[in-house]
Amino acid sequence: SPALKSALLASFATLQQRHPNSRFAVRSSALEEDSADASWAGMFLTSLDIDSSDKLLRAVEQGFASLDSDPACLYRLQQPSSDCPQPAMALIIQRQIEASASGMVFTRNPLADPGHPDYDRLCINAVRGLGEALADGQVDGDHYWLDRQSRLLEHRLAAAQPGRSVQPPVLSRIQMRKLAQSARSLERRFEHPLDIEFAFQGQQLWLLQARAIVSSATALSRPAQHWLQQQQRRLALRLDQLQRQHELQCGPGILSNSNIAELLPSPTPMSFAIFKQIFAGPGGAIPMGRRALGYHTDPLSTAQLFELVAGQPYFHLEIDARSYEHAQPLPIHAYLSQVQADPQRGNYPEFGLYQQFHPDPEANPGTESDTESKVEQGSKRYRANRRFHRHMTQHGLNYLRQYRQWIDPYLEQQLHQQRAVDLDLLNAPQLIIQINHWLCHLRKISCCHFVMAARLGFYFAESLRFQLQPFFGDDTESWLSRLLQALPGSRITQQSFDLQALRQQQLDAQDYLQRYGHLASNELELSLPRYAEHPGLIDELLCTTANRDSDQQQPKQAFLNQQRQRKQDERQFSQALQGLALPAARRQHLWSDLRLARRFLPLRETIKYHYTGEYALIRKALLALAQRLGLDSGQIFYLQPEELPLCLKELPQLRKLIQQRQQQHLLTLEIARLRPLPAVIFGDRIDLDGHSRTRSTQPPISPASHNKTYSFNKTRTHDNSGNGNKIAHQGRPMAPGFIRGKVRLIDAQQCNLHQLLASLDKNDILVTRSANLGLSPLMRKVAGLIVEVGGLLAHSACQAREAGIPAMVLPDATRLLREGSLITFNGRTGQLQQL
Repeated sequence: SPALKSALLASFATLQQRHPNSRFAVRSSALEEDSADASWAGMFLTSLDIDSSDKLLRAVEQGFASLDSDPACLYRLQQPSSDCPQPAMALIIQRQIEASASGMVFTRNPLADPGHPDYDRLCINAVRGLGEALADGQVDGDHYWLDRQSRLLEHRLAAAQPGRSVQPPVLSRIQMRKLAQSARSLERRFEHPLDIEFAFQGQQLWLLQARAIVSSATALSRPAQHWLQQQQRRLALRLDQLQRQHELQCGPGILSNSNIAELLPSPTPMSFAIFKQIFAGPGGAIPMGRRALGYHTDPLSTAQLFELVAGQPYFHLEIDARSYEHAQPLPIHAYLSQVQADPQRGNYPEFGLYQQFHPDPEANPGTESDTESKVEQGSKRYRANRRFHRHMTQHGLNYLRQYRQWIDPYLEQQLHQQRAVDLDLLNAPQLIIQINHWLCHLRKISCCHFVMAARLGFYFAESLRFQLQPFFGDDTESWLSRLLQALPGSRITQQSFDLQALRQQQLDAQDYLQRYGHLASNELELSLPRYAEHPGLIDELLCTTANRDSDQQQPKQAFLNQQRQRKQDERQFSQALQGLALPAARRQHLWSDLRLARRFLPLRETIKYHYTGEYALIRKALLALAQRLGLDSGQIFYLQPEELPLCLKELPQLRKLIQQRQQQHLLTLEIARLRPLPAVIFGDRIDLDGHSRTRSTQPPISPASHNKTYSFNKTRTHDNSGNGNKIAHQGRPMAPGFIRGKVRLIDAQQCNLHQLLASLDKNDILVTRSANLGLSPLMRKVAGLIVEVGGLLAHSACQAREAGIPAMVLPDATRLLREGSLITFNGRTGQLQQL
């Protein structure tokens, strides 16, 4: 208004007379700012270097306008309405300090949680001159970490600019101590941790602003922290026990969650116990299936294979590796050393780590330093592995023939007979007997075939990778993903075709549910409902697939086009092999391995489709048993199979156990959501809280960046289109293709599939911890898939390739990527950019 304008200019003139040759700042101060729950850092405008009336008026207008800027309005919508006052803005006009150094100090480490050893550190971030660029995240200054006695613990100086020499530290030891003492004094005054902006004018310290450090969104509750510490101590005792029992013979052990975390993330006690009972131990599907293929697997060796750590499933790498021995003992010490050097090697170790092959000594002559015994040992291992390869090839061909003749018909017939059992006619003891009967069939037959098909598929894919690696190097994974896409023979691919037939009224809805009603977002988690339990799911599937297919090709046509693309890639691959001048026998060997890998990978998915039908029956029987016993339907899943008979006599005592396990499972889900455990745990340095410990050594972030997420494998690249900087991440490729779309974060354990199908868009990129068979309908609706755990041969990778969408693995993706953000990624290279 004219009155305000006149008053401003008059006051400004007085200020200039009092401080001639000075510059001024117009600082924003909104009523909503600086609470314990919302910092509003960087949301409102502050203007510096004001030295004229025109600049003053323009800065005032812009400062008031920032109250309703787009970022401020969006941030305001994210705050609880009851805690937010009515938006209002005040502006402060002050003389600007001619700072020699400035920055921020955090009185507590904002990247560590209370109770963590690094939490009490003071973190200082400083630059020369004004701190505006630092607060905006445009530059990176010096970083200093001090203890509570103002002693310097660690520092990291800013990187030198091109063409400039390395500069001395921004702050002297005297300035650091003065700043730390003032920061601690302010923290005592305000009685909570602070984020303080400061400036030094020579040795004169100016405190510019203090706000509360907003509580970390990843902070665990005290019960969760306490339970995590208990679990860490329990794991240390457990590993020590396994060493004394000689289960672990190569040291304190290494655990990995890669394969099993994809199958069974955050399982309920019943689901994990049944998984262990089916696959591990004497008579388990893993030792029996591998022994049937000729592996020297001791039936007792896998009894301790799986471990539950803070509610998350892991497997022991050493015990797992021993189950893959065939011709000669495997170099397990070498495997563990490789994982120590590179934890990523623990991801799907049967593909890339466990040495199933050995280079031909004639094709790869040794150096002069190689001893004669070493060369002879290599030749012996090569010959043994070649014999085993011929054995596996013959066994694979025989298995395919047997599968067509009787295995597939038997699995279909058996599932049909099991579904005919009328559970309503069975009392509680009879239901327990029936559950154990189905578990025995899974262990001895259905899952045993799954283990065999999976091992054969992985074996021939690994053989192919091993042979291509010397010629194609880093492009090997890309070639494999292209050559292994659009594979026929999978019941999961057939599901999309049947959905198309259902929409075209060529298939009855009841028939569709009969075939696929046993699937779920995670079939191996028994507490999750199956498709058949969602009465409106069929209508939603029809609606969403119709919307997608109206803009894109029908599934069958899209699959045919993917197959044509694969055949085109095959021709390029054949030309590349010819250019290598490989002998005809070597090329024939490669194509043979490729054909067998293509047969067994979709067969693995089909057999899993069969055995998850039996899982659905066990869920149905457990729910019926809960009803007979008077338990809530969800409580039965917090028992274990061997405890079911106790329910008939000791149910009151078991109710207390159920309640305790339910509380622990809630803590498990909290940890999985806010503080995921490391993918690999090393027994000689157990640190279940390693996620925050690793992050806490990073530099403190600027106030304007409180809501940003930081990644270990993140870099910034300049966008020449003028859109600023992009944040790049490097993951692992799973399915080829390049896509641009919006991030859609989902939790496969908690999501409502019915609601999710209704809300997904064809441009969404699905980001989840893991993807199982039950999520396959989503693959036909989204543009791409990103998972945190998996690999080139994971179930999620196979589904993505069959759906024709790009896919990649990015550890910690659900925290690195934000809901609704725009990204691009390349499924051939594993490169991702946040736009």
